[in-house]
Amino acid sequence: DHPSTTASTVQGETIELTINPQNATLDLFAFIDNSRDGVSDNGTGVSVEFNIVALTNDGIGTNLTTSEDGTGSVDLEPGSYRIDTTVLNADQTLFGTRILTGQTAFDIGLDGSPVERSIGFDPEGVANITVLDQTLSPVSDLEVRFRNIDRQIDFISTLTTDENGSILALLPAGATIIEIEGYKPGDGSVLGARTAVDVSAGETAVIRTIELTEMAWVNLTITDDLNVDGSQGLKLILDSNEGLGTVQMPITNESGSTSAMVVPGSWNTSYDIENQGVRLMIEETTIGDVSAG
Repeated sequence: DHPSTTASTVQGETIELTINPQNATLDLFAFIDNSRDGVSDNGTGVSVEFNIVALTNDGIGTNLTTSEDGTGSVDLEPGSYRIDTTVLNADQTLFGTRILTGQTAFDIGLDGSPVERSIGFDPEGVANITVLDQTLSPVSDLEVRFRNIDRQIDFISTLTTDENGSILALLPAGATIIEIEGYKPGDGSVLGARTAVDVSAGETAVIRTIELTEMAWVNLTITDDLNVDGSQGLKLILDSNEGLGTVQMPITNESGSTSAMVVPGSWNTSYDIENQGVRLMIEETTIGDVSAG
């Protein structure tokens, strides 16, 4: 409702009317979209600084920072708007600030009706690792794989250590295997490491110092009832008994042999596949503790 006035006029007189529409409220909820489905009910509210951008000359843009529980509101003049935010680096945040779900464009109408928006962010957490060699010196320019095993298909991020042997990065939340393989310090040895971490979005960063160790060879030869000389063309997978993920071994050669380097520890292998009506199966076999040398 708007205040009204009355006036007397005469025929032919021009009257100029100015209507000042009421502002309306934007109610905003910012959350970590843990299930990546846009449903805010199972998300985690977070404090985020937003920029409300006016897309027309009618509106006036502003800034809005949600509270710790993710809620916030602001009054806006009628017009068309867009919700923006700055994508922060891992040293500026404990969760990913890339907008994943939610409609960022909206209109404020002349009738003063409030507008609600829920903005979901990528479920990412911060990992801060430092890699040291066997002399406890930092290893720079080293590729490190972060394998998230919580997704249906493993998601792998490959990053490189800086001059201090460190990586500070935002990674997908969930159970993650940190994998380092094939580092050659120049003394003839080959070093590597594996460790399991749990990356949490919006919580304390994962901080690890990883010391490289000499890798070990696993040599396997597979025979079966049909091929006494060896089973060629098999894809064997080594599975860590210590929760450190898997290693895909090279395809077995004409002698049924295959070799791979792994970090020391307890490993097992298995194989189960049907080929042209013939089922080839290796029951889960514990290789035992594998050590270098």
